[in-house]
Amino acid sequence: MTFHEIWSIIIPSIVGIIGILSGIWIGQHLSDRKEEKQKADEIEKIRYFLNADFSLVQRTLKKMKMDHIQMQDTIITKNQSDVYMLTRKTLEKLLTNLRIKTGYFSYWDLLVTSGSLIKLEPDELRIVESTHHSISEYRRIETQSSDSLNDQLIKIFLEKSLTTQDKKEIIKGKCELYFQGLFQTYEYIQERLDVLKNNIPWINLETEPSIAKNKPKMKIDSKGTYSFE
Repeated sequence: MTFHEIWSIIIPSIVGIIGILSGIWIGQHLSDRKEEKQKADEIEKIRYFLNADFSLVQRTLKKMKMDHIQMQDTIITKNQSDVYMLTRKTLEKLLTNLRIKTGYFSYWDLLVTSGSLIKLEPDELRIVESTHHSISEYRRIETQSSDSLNDQLIKIFLEKSLTTQDKKEIIKGKCELYFQGLFQTYEYIQERLDVLKNNIPWINLETEPSIAKNKPKMKIDSKGTYSFE
């Protein structure tokens, strides 16, 4: 077999091998890019859910603080606590309105259960978890205070030996102490939200992602596995 015959056999083989290797490399490259895009999309969705939760806390905080400032003005400044003591119904309305309502998280448990939070950067995860824990703890403590006030006001309302004026003054004093703790709690929560916002660039507490178009959804399959869509 001549040199040219041997070379004519080798060249197609080399070209074939190069083609196969190129195909493998291109396929792997496309697969890696697809995987990177999937990871980026999932991170984006995780950020969406966290923004939805923390911005909801921020909006609720502002609204509840304004509502409680008005209530404080009525009960303490204007000394009109008796308007809430007319009937059991008006008292129950007062107790409901006094309760702190900020600190709810819609997606947090799903994110934790699905293991999604671990995909954040370590510093981001630390700040996010710390903020969630602090807000939840502040709310738990304030809820206990609200429950205590609830029991005290009901006893005052049912106490027949007290005059209306007596009840009015007692309620005013107890509510005044309660408001002091409540507004301090609001300050603590706001401080934690500010730390979160100032240290994580993609956190935007002024948005309302819950009304955004094409918002991502979490779904659970028959095996209980969480995924995003």
